Amino acid sequence: MSNYLFVEYTLNDPILSSTAIPFNNIKSQNGISYNDLTGENRFDEPGTYQVNWWVATQSSTAPNANFVLYHSDNGQTYVDQSCSPAKTGQTSGTAVFQVTDVPHTAYLRNESGQTFYFAQSVPVKASLTAFGIPSQGIALVPFGSIYVDSMVDSEEAGFYMGNPAFGGQAYSYYFETFPLSIDMEEFMEMQAFSVPKDGVLTGISGAGMMFSGEMGFDTYYLHAALYACPPAAMCSTISPNPM
Repeated sequence: MSNYLFVEYTLNDPILSSTAIPFNNIKSQNGISYNDLTGENRFDEPGTYQVNWWVATQSSTAPNANFVLYHSDNGQTYVDQSCSPAKTGQTSGTAVFQVTDVPHTAYLRNESGQTFYFAQSVPVKASLTAFGIPSQGIALVPFGSIYVDSMVDSEEAGFYMGNPAFGGQAYSYYFETFPLSIDMEEFMEMQAFSVPKDGVLTGISGAGMMFSGEMGFDTYYLHAALYACPPAAMCSTISPNPM
């Protein structure tokens, strides 16, 4: 689902130099929050975003109009400028950036060096729109297989139960029961897995299920468990991770 924000500035108050425009009217938003006291936009999901803005200026003692969009990611601040030699008229700008470290903040600030006054004859003095599609964590494990060694007839429960297996690219392993932990160095020396570029998995799914051999069942029930290290940890032993 897309994230978006549309805000307007409808007041007649001038904007001092080195001050963010405090857009006072939120027209619509989803996934991008806005603080009308600080003029700060906050992006809470990684992805690629585009921000557009325009400002209707009236007068200033500054030599030109310069409104700058500041935004920061991974500790680094980026600057996108919109400049005009005309102090009366409209100044507009566009920025496209990648959000990897959240929350990512952005704000539009007057960097003309002097106070700017807005046109009194128009109801909307400035507006800003932001639009983006959050990135999805996707990892593809091609040619993965899950090998089930045997099926156990559980007459008491009324069903057949197979050994759980660990599936990935290359080899697959099976266990007697779902283990409380798996030592990657012991069992997975021949396994290979792919991960998203940002290292964040936002979902997991399986496709291309195929059974070989004569099973003789009309209904199948599959139970899956995701094993992982604790967040931000480097470890060789993985444990069930609740989803």
